[in-house]
Amino acid sequence: MAVTHDHSWYEWSLQYPSGCATGDEGFATYSNIRAGQILRYSTFLGTTCRGTYQLVVGFMAPAPQGQTSVNGGGGFPGRDGSIVVGRATFRIG
Repeated sequence: MAVTHDHSWYEWSLQYPSGCATGDEGFATYSNIRAGQILRYSTFLGTTCRGTYQLVVGFMAPAPQGQTSVNGGGGFPGRDGSIVVGRATFRIG
């Protein structure tokens, strides 16, 4: 699905294993995206937080009135009105 204006966006949430000192992360795209375009994101995960991480990717289209990617993105995909379009789980152990 393409993002062609600021009333739709992709967002993702990375949930850390329980008991980690670091909290969860949430992010959103802030630009137009072509259908089929590959997006890459990097983050640092410390080796002291071992366990299973869960990544959820969502697509918000169209956003509720008054909500844009600048002030509303980076929520919790599937729980904020976005459509879940991908999930991944990985373990650091």
